[in-house]
Amino acid sequence: MPGLLEVGAFVFGGAASPLFGLGGKMNAMPMGIILLGMNFIAFYINRRMK
Repeated sequence: MPGLLEVGAFVFGGAASPLFGLGGKMNAMPMGIILLGMNFIAFYINRRMK
């Protein structure tokens, strides 16, 4: 199971890394949107596993 979690972190990191530069260096909005989306995905997966 830990290996599966590492693959998920690798995939999310690879998908999110190009989006962090959107809006300039000093804009945190893209990072906040990405983190919020990842939290919703994690919440959905957690609810499905119970």
